[in-house]
Amino acid sequence: MDESFRDFYSRERRVYEDTLEEELRKRKFEIENKRMLYYIIKELKSLFPNGINNVLDVGGGIGATLYSISQYVKISNAYSVDLYTPPEYIQRALHNIKFLDATVYDLSKILNENFFDVVLLIDVIEHLFDTDKAIAEIRKVLRKDGILVISTPNLSSFVNRLLLLLGYQPLGTEVSTHKHYGRPKKYNLREGVAGHIRVFTYKALLEFLKDNGFEIIKSYTVINNWPKEYNLLHYIEKLFITVNKSLGSRILVIGKKV
Repeated sequence: MDESFRDFYSRERRVYEDTLEEELRKRKFEIENKRMLYYIIKELKSLFPNGINNVLDVGGGIGATLYSISQYVKISNAYSVDLYTPPEYIQRALHNIKFLDATVYDLSKILNENFFDVVLLIDVIEHLFDTDKAIAEIRKVLRKDGILVISTPNLSSFVNRLLLLLGYQPLGTEVSTHKHYGRPKKYNLREGVAGHIRVFTYKALLEFLKDNGFEIIKSYTVINNWPKEYNLLHYIEKLFITVNKSLGSRILVIGKKV
């Protein structure tokens, strides 16, 4: 593993640690896109009304997403795999989550095959170079009829189509590991870059999953978590999604291993 690659993502994870102790004390995490989390919880509760035995969160970071889901969906065994190992105080606080320092490409080496009922891949696939190997590893550790929950930025969102029309770099894409280029300044919603190297349209993600052995159960695009100063974009995006569900800023797909 290229150490610069590991260092980049470790640095990104550590950004959250400054305020994490207070969040842990309150047992209330600030998830970046609460709307996305709502849909994930809704689908999992529908599919597993009696709870889930084994859940794996790939690229789970500090465990915030998995912890938040577990407040609404009963999870017997929760695992999180990431390049970044959370500090001990986080692991102690979230002792119901087993944190593993590994990559998605190592899943079948460190975990039992055909074991997990659900694998979460939340805003991770856009960071992966070999998406084919990654999805193959996920299939190995998912049981038959197991569920994959995957989300990623939508290259073909209404906002990105507008930005491209005006000659700007689309949201969710990056040309540098240091800063954003080619965007109107007011659309730089975060200071640092995220490390996105793969970007999907809604159609491309559905085709990719079908070709790699998944049946599509549900698929959405979700409105971006726009700051208050961009309320107009929120309402415009909401309107466009009612006309064409592929136009939202983020893609969410629930797939079943077949």
